[in-house]
Amino acid sequence: MTIGDRAGSTSRYPGEVDRDSDIHSGRAKARSRNDEALACAREFMATVGRDTRGDAANTTPINAPSDLAELLSTRFDQAAVLVAAWCALLARCEGSDASYQSWKQVFARLHHATPSG
Repeated sequence: MTIGDRAGSTSRYPGEVDRDSDIHSGRAKARSRNDEALACAREFMATVGRDTRGDAANTTPINAPSDLAELLSTRFDQAAVLVAAWCALLARCEGSDASYQSWKQVFARLHHATPSG
C-alpha cells in the first residue's frame, strides 16, 4: 500500500505532507472550539442573568465589566476572550444595547490582557 492509497489522503510520495487534510483538521478544531465557546457563553449568560436577579444562591449582582472579566478569566482561562465575544454577540442579537456595551467592555479587557491580544 502506498501513502496515496490511504483513505482520505492525497499524498503521493513518502514524506509528502497532506496539506488538504491538515487544513480540514484545523478548520474542524477551530469550529469545535467556537461551538464550545458559544455553548459556554449561553450557559454563562443564563447563570449571570439568574445571579443578578437574585434567583440563584449568589445574590450579589455581577454587572461591572471588570467583575465579569475576572469571572470569565477564572472560569474559562484561555477561552475567556472567545466566550466574551460570543456573550457580546448574543447580547447584541437579543437587542439589549446596555448588555452589549457591557460585554464589549468585558471582551476588550480580556483581549488586552491576553499575551496575543
